[in-house]
Amino acid sequence: MIRSGWKPLASASAFQALKTRISGLLFGVGELGSEPGGEVSLQDEARNLYGLLNPSLAPGKGLVIQFIGANQGEGVSTIAREFALVASQYTAAPTLLLDFDWGRGVQERFFQLPSHLRDYGVPYPAPDWTLDSTRLLRSSSREESCQLRFMRVGVTHLVLGQLICADPSTIRICNVPEFWETVRGTCPITVVDSPSASRSIDGLTISGSMDAVVVVVAAESSRAHAVQHLCDKLRSQNAPIVGLVLNKRRFYIPQRLYRWMERL
Repeated sequence: MIRSGWKPLASASAFQALKTRISGLLFGVGELGSEPGGEVSLQDEARNLYGLLNPSLAPGKGLVIQFIGANQGEGVSTIAREFALVASQYTAAPTLLLDFDWGRGVQERFFQLPSHLRDYGVPYPAPDWTLDSTRLLRSSSREESCQLRFMRVGVTHLVLGQLICADPSTIRICNVPEFWETVRGTCPITVVDSPSASRSIDGLTISGSMDAVVVVVAAESSRAHAVQHLCDKLRSQNAPIVGLVLNKRRFYIPQRLYRWMERL
């Protein structure tokens, strides 16, 4: 299901279509293809996902896209980050990546790795970002204060928003539609990296205020009933689920078949 305002990709190349059909015959399901030998380019797959969603951007009215999974380890943070990096290449204004997976700091650590510092540049504070998150975030401790810190990622058009809090376990998120309206007026695309539903209800709490929700599924480890349970919970929050991303899928197609397909 694609929500109004999101257009599916018009058509696939003959090569991609054939590869999808062959995947369907071998594995019983169609899927975006991999490189020869089973190596998948995350950036290419993120571009494919962006093309499939094909967000229609209107001036002053941004889109908020949430990525969520049923359990930890399904690759939600990786998929959200790659999608945000791709989206930042298609917009003049910065793309915002909100790391709402409290306490893990996965996104910030990723951009601090030496190899990624060379690729993207050094993250630095973004003092011009003044989104008030105090109404959105609540702490069970009176002594605890929390806020979002915003960092621009080097030479990219990506801004990373991350929680600053001594004890993230005390934080709960409230669904404040006004906050998301402010975000939409600030960024053309905002990507929300949510914690797994098994670890926190925060992602479910805000899902009804999103413009699109993408469920990430680990191909060889996610249980069908857990994914169905998550989707049911999302629908109960009126979340606009636009599709599922099958992550960590292994391709066992022989290299000779890949080489033959490349010649088509």
